[in-house]
Amino acid sequence: MTQPFGRNDRVGKIKEVIANTMDNIGDTEETLENVSLSGAEQAKLHALNQRREQSVEAFKQALDEEFSD
Repeated sequence: MTQPFGRNDRVGKIKEVIANTMDNIGDTEETLENVSLSGAEQAKLHALNQRREQSVEAFKQALDEEFSD
């Protein structure tokens, strides 16, 4: 069980990580739309964003857990 002490810090950090990761996803999508890349480079960036999206989901679950404790 998570301790209530420092909960605001943990919640704030998780929210910050989610926001930063979402910004990175957006930046990568913008790059994919506006920069001429090889198929391999495009695939690498798509895979990177897919991993980022999975991370965001994990962070959202961690945020939910902070509120359920």
